[in-house]
Amino acid sequence: MASMQLENQVSAKEQLTANLNNQSPNKIHPERYINYSESEKGPDPPTIDIGEEVTFNEFVSKGAVVYTPPSGGIPGLSPAWVLAWDATGYTVIPPNPNKVYVTCASTKIIEKMTDDEILKKLDKSTSADGSYTDPFTKATINANLTHSFRSGNSLKANFGQE
Repeated sequence: MASMQLENQVSAKEQLTANLNNQSPNKIHPERYINYSESEKGPDPPTIDIGEEVTFNEFVSKGAVVYTPPSGGIPGLSPAWVLAWDATGYTVIPPNPNKVYVTCASTKIIEKMTDDEILKKLDKSTSADGSYTDPFTKATINANLTHSFRSGNSLKANFGQE
């Protein structure tokens, strides 16, 4: 399994390490990257080859990425994945827990989601765990956001397709 390291300057208290794993049958690339952390800049998510895990060090603490396979399939029917996270809570219980929002569907459906819609769904989430399987495309996504006082926040996500 290949691993790629990306570094960027973000304050240590808002550090987020993200491990993104592509278990789909195609290479996936970031169709859209949304940074909801106004004072931070993080690395842009890269394309992830089949079976590759990509690690981001010091990723933004609140954001979202929409991943899609390269064009070439049936337009609008290929799967797409949404991964959104909020690691600004620094608690494991309400009122401000770290949380994720995940979904997947055809690119036709996901492309219609606005940045604000994704943010609203993320803000409504109350869990640091997320999992979804789209019955039409058979795409799957699983994500977990954990916090450790020693190592900061860690986001793990798996993108797949049955």
